[in-house]
Amino acid sequence: LGYRLSDQFYGTLIEKFDRQRKGQVAFDDFIQCCIVLQRLTDIFRRYDTDQDGWIQVSYEQYLSMVFNIV
Repeated sequence: LGYRLSDQFYGTLIEKFDRQRKGQVAFDDFIQCCIVLQRLTDIFRRYDTDQDGWIQVSYEQYLSMVFNIV
């Protein structure tokens, strides 16, 4: 996908998008995950004006907070 995220955060993604609770993500859920991740990345980049990967919080903290409410 081109994202450099920690194993812990990948675990969070699996937890959120594994609707069948099998410890894996079905293809349709994977596509949905990619769409959501791309949208959040686009929003993040709008605020990351110097493109250093930081706004007020780190990228992973931001995503973790957002995915906890999705």
